Amino acid sequence: MRKIAITLAIALAVVSCKKGNDTVLKATIANASGEKVYLEEFGVSGVSVIDSAVVATDGTVSLAAPAVSEPTFYKATLLGNKEIIFVADSLECVSVTADAKATDWLGSIAFAEGSESAMMHSVVIKVADVQRDLNALGNSASMADDERTALVEKLNTEISDYKESVKKNVFENPRSMVNYYALYQQVNGYSFFDITKPDDQVLFNAVATNLKVAYPRSERVKQLCNEALQVRAAQINNQKNEELLKSAVEVSSPDLSMTDAQGNVQQLSSLRGKTVILQFWASYDEASRTYNKQLAKLYKKYKSRGLEIYQVSFDTSKVLWEDASTRDGIEWANVCDLMGEYSPALQIYNVQQIPSNYIIAPDGELIGKNLFGTRLDNKLAELFK
Repeated sequence: MRKIAITLAIALAVVSCKKGNDTVLKATIANASGEKVYLEEFGVSGVSVIDSAVVATDGTVSLAAPAVSEPTFYKATLLGNKEIIFVADSLECVSVTADAKATDWLGSIAFAEGSESAMMHSVVIKVADVQRDLNALGNSASMADDERTALVEKLNTEISDYKESVKKNVFENPRSMVNYYALYQQVNGYSFFDITKPDDQVLFNAVATNLKVAYPRSERVKQLCNEALQVRAAQINNQKNEELLKSAVEVSSPDLSMTDAQGNVQQLSSLRGKTVILQFWASYDEASRTYNKQLAKLYKKYKSRGLEIYQVSFDTSKVLWEDASTRDGIEWANVCDLMGEYSPALQIYNVQQIPSNYIIAPDGELIGKNLFGTRLDNKLAELFK
């Protein structure tokens, strides 16, 4: 990888860059006199322009941002496409030099050695190298085979080097916000790291844990922690699913064991010998609430003849689930694990939408799926004729 070249003979002295409580980028950009520079903040919900200034005749320009309580990512842009990406907080003064006419724009950018922004810039350069060669690979139809092979090898080496450099920084600078930025970088839709892969998951978890300690109120860190927890929850659920499916290999309707609103465990298998409507619903789904009315009528009509209902809610709020259950007059087995879309039951029965249902014969065989309205009425009339 090429090294950052300092093209301007200007010492990068750490000076006060503050305007009141603002954080300021102080830049010296050669060959850019009179050009307007825009400062943008990378927020959790998007990018927004927060300041602009014109480069002075001596190449200097200062840009201000509202004070923040944790390191935040910024981008200064001039001439439409020349970007300086850096990280700063309200306690840090960021100084940078660059040359607007340099053949290698990124190589002309220099931050104070060892600073967070210098680490960030190293990430930016590595990603840009991969982007450049990936674009070249996409336009390689006219290349000779050996040239294309060499380009592929170079690209693979760059990707490997990037990932190794990020891993190194995660463990050498565990509380650096640059780690967050580096984990989420993409080129042409390709992500360098995948939180669902075991090796990469270790890095995401390490970054989440360390940044949570350093910046417990950061929305960005909260988002990372939530994502890590959700992925882990999904993996645990998948393991449970595999175990449940293994135990259900001899029956066509896998068993479910979940708790009702009173905390009692209700097993689907306990209803064997009955005709069962296995219903999937949620309190917030209007169609589900409508079908609850039909279920109530059918339950009253056929209960004495052997009909049972086992209803699984995908709610995440116990209060809303219980309220809807009471309002809809649910008198049958009504269970919920409050895990929403991560509930093992959803994957076990391959539920793609709600409401959904299965009709289970007394011997456990599945004899109907997603029957509603008159179709469900007719099916039960046929079964109980």
